[in-house]
Amino acid sequence: MPEPLTGEITTVLGALGQGIYDEGGLSLFGLAGATYEDDEFPGELYRTFTPHGIAVQYEGDDSEMLAQAVFVYLEARDGADPYPTPDGLIGGLPLSGASRDDVRAHLGEPERTADGFDAFAVDGRFLHVEYGTNGTVSMVTAMLELPGS
Repeated sequence: MPEPLTGEITTVLGALGQGIYDEGGLSLFGLAGATYEDDEFPGELYRTFTPHGIAVQYEGDDSEMLAQAVFVYLEARDGADPYPTPDGLIGGLPLSGASRDDVRAHLGEPERTADGFDAFAVDGRFLHVEYGTNGTVSMVTAMLELPGS
């Protein structure tokens, strides 16, 4: 990657591997707000901050659930509104209307790519950038690991 990431994405990446009430988890509350809905499954918790377009996948047991992925929706999805400040998410990369070429120019060559996404390595974590049917960024997901790795 050409330069270290700046912007709100640093808070998102900082929540990975953290519990809900750890420093990174609490910082995410500061970004996403206190209004959320939980969906619980054995060993998993999905917390969606509906008015702010953020969802978090936690995994673990009842004593400790750790964030595995943070989804940032740039378009309304799964009952969540779009993220309110897409142009502040990744410093220097306005995501409103950003194309795959724009993202690659800023983040470099992806680790993995397919028709609808690129995945970039970032400081031992990953950013999965999904492109909508119009070719612009529709969702950014911060992940501890890429699926299938």
